[in-house]
Amino acid sequence: MESKEQIDRIYDLIMQLSSGNLGYRADISPKNDEMDAITMGINMLAEELQTTTVSKDYLGRIYKGVVDMLIVIGPDNVIHQVNDSVCKLWGFKEDELVGNPINKIFSRNGEKYFNKINVELDKKGHVYNVERVFRSKKGKLIPVSISCSLLYDSEGNIDGKLFIAKDISKMKKTTEQLKRKNEELNTFIYRVSHDIKGPLASIIGLLNLAKDESEDLSSLKDYFRLIETSASRLDKVIGDFLEIGKLTQSQIRSSAVDLKEFIQEILDSLKYAENFKSIKLKINLPQHHVFRTKRILLKAVMQNLIENAIKYSRKDNDRPQVEITIKESEGKLIISVTDNGIGIPKNMQEHVFKMFYKGEHANSGSGLGLYIVKMSLESLKGTIRVQSEPNIGSVFTVEIPARKA
Repeated sequence: MESKEQIDRIYDLIMQLSSGNLGYRADISPKNDEMDAITMGINMLAEELQTTTVSKDYLGRIYKGVVDMLIVIGPDNVIHQVNDSVCKLWGFKEDELVGNPINKIFSRNGEKYFNKINVELDKKGHVYNVERVFRSKKGKLIPVSISCSLLYDSEGNIDGKLFIAKDISKMKKTTEQLKRKNEELNTFIYRVSHDIKGPLASIIGLLNLAKDESEDLSSLKDYFRLIETSASRLDKVIGDFLEIGKLTQSQIRSSAVDLKEFIQEILDSLKYAENFKSIKLKINLPQHHVFRTKRILLKAVMQNLIENAIKYSRKDNDRPQVEITIKESEGKLIISVTDNGIGIPKNMQEHVFKMFYKGEHANSGSGLGLYIVKMSLESLKGTIRVQSEPNIGSVFTVEIPARKA
């Protein structure tokens, strides 16, 4: 190979590498002279350059693709680099953050919060799992858990800081839900013992009185009637607690429900309830009345709504009535239970679905009926709303997803 040809090859190699073609290599001639040594040196340099570049690209892809938020700031507390997770969560473009002070992403009093982190960093060189609040571009406050450490240059000088932030919004929400559920459980346990002890104490007291007057048949009948009333109250309370136990089971499957038979089954179970015989019932069902839904949950909803409509009818009304209407619309069942009973005052309507809430009727029921309705609808992914006026009546309207069977 002539020297000119070797020079041309070296020139071609340099041009290929400078254009970004780092995989290009030049051939070595059999002469193994100085020109070949130069060619080999450039080939080796290209090999090293290619390896280094691939590593940088690889690390860059890792940095960009990390799920947690990564932020690099300089010694001046200015943002130098952010990954995609930061931009996605906060709604900023990368160039809207890079070059700005990191305080931009903290909530109000952010500078104070950031200074506290800086103090810890100066002491220890790292900070783990500090909760702070970031502010998105649209002003939304996002709770995060921050860990950070100092970055050093090759000479050991502080070159910046790396922040790793994890969005803990869902965790916070779950914690609040668990806290609320725990409070509800404590209330539930207290009320269970209270509501069971009341009727039991009455039964025991009445039995003791009956013993003292065992020869007076008239008095005994009165005592037995009162005992029966207390036992019925106890049975209702225990029944409601068992119903809540069923509803908390995670595996409740959908099945075909014939609405006509289903409503009749509920009415049959209520036919011995007080006021039932005096109520005029009207039932409106869709033409197609077989749907797939979670039967046990739907029964809990309908049974309690119909029972309440019957129970709270007005004593002074000559024509007490309850109307049950079910319609189908866009994959949903829209159910309304309408009565002309005692109604619910406006200031009580927002509380009626709370556990153990009895309103003005403290001595009737367990206060769990509408709470059971709410729990069932949450599992059904349904909704309920109430319209009511005292001495005029109430309308409870339910919407639940259901498909034709």
